[in-house]
Amino acid sequence: MTVAKDSGGGLSGNSFHGSTAAQHGEHSVQINHYGPPPGNPRNRLRITLAALAVLVLLGGALTLALWKYRDGTADPDPEGRSTHTPSGAAPAPGATRESGTPSPDASGATGASDAPAPEASLTSDPGGIQWTGPVRIAEDGPYLDEKPPKIKASTYGEDVDLGLVDPPRLSGRTGESNLALWPGTGMPTRQECADLIATQGVRQVKVAKGTVVCVATQEGRTAVLTITSTSNNFTDGVMAQATVWSTVTD
Repeated sequence: MTVAKDSGGGLSGNSFHGSTAAQHGEHSVQINHYGPPPGNPRNRLRITLAALAVLVLLGGALTLALWKYRDGTADPDPEGRSTHTPSGAAPAPGATRESGTPSPDASGATGASDAPAPEASLTSDPGGIQWTGPVRIAEDGPYLDEKPPKIKASTYGEDVDLGLVDPPRLSGRTGESNLALWPGTGMPTRQECADLIATQGVRQVKVAKGTVVCVATQEGRTAVLTITSTSNNFTDGVMAQATVWSTVTD
């Protein structure tokens, strides 16, 4: 503001700005009076509160980060991918399983593949094996005591022949009960076959693919036949895998 000079010696003509008061008094003594500081007090309060809020948020974020790191759930991967594997979770593809743990196959199973059909190649048998191989049993059957067995058109020479084709039935020697069906799941030994014929021998047996038949030969040997195929005629007959032991039973 601007104050004009008074002829009676009042206020001097000066310009005053801001919050400064008038200049007066004896001997030109200057007395300054200051009003309230510039600015709005409410604005300063808002700024102060906003700064406090930012500090509180930063403190909370820092506390949460420290808590996650100590709990083991922190994500140290720079791309944000978690490297923490929960307990009991499945291993990643290509991971090595623990020793002694079998791998499943394409169907989910961990057992062995189908085992081949059992064969009567019992070399540990004290009687030994005279011959083993495929034989055809038709209207004229094989003579199993020969090595290899041969087909003979003789009623008294063949140890087994095809008696019927529908259903297939094998017949033993005329007037003798020298055949027996093996009821077990594996292949019999020579002694098991001999004992089975001695106690349960019959003249004729019905057969199918996979049937196991014990046979007593004309010369007293023991043989076992595993049927591999059948037919509906006497010419083709029945095919079997035969094993003949060399020991002669009295």
